Amino acid sequence: MRKLICLLALAMVVVMMAGCAAKPVYKDWMAVGGSRSDATIKLGYTYNPAKEIPTLNQQQALDLATQKC
Repeated sequence: MRKLICLLALAMVVVMMAGCAAKPVYKDWMAVGGSRSDATIKLGYTYNPAKEIPTLNQQQALDLATQKC
């Protein structure tokens, strides 16, 4: 009986820890600054490092930079 209770407690801990794992999330680029005279554009994105793993599209960044230029 004691082994069953320990096994059940261990299973509950594993299930709770799996719910806290970081998940991949698609993020959009956004223009955050730049200089017209220097012809530069700063792009960025925001995410919560404790809960998310950012998935980025490099082509979207190039398209946005071309559009803003």
